[in-house]
Amino acid sequence: MMLARGFVRDTVRIIPAAEVREAHESWLTLVHATPRVLRHQEHTPTNLGHAVPASQEEQS
Repeated sequence: MMLARGFVRDTVRIIPAAEVREAHESWLTLVHATPRVLRHQEHTPTNLGHAVPASQEEQS
């Protein structure tokens, strides 16, 4: 099936809005749940989150 799909000139797959909304909301939930790390911790094994913005890092 995958090989045959490559020969089709134009393919259109419409993704329902509800599916997009659900995926986006679950991603946002995950982002809000991840811990923040300082820039100097980004490349260490303790990095399990996302970076603190540089403007807030100086305040930490």
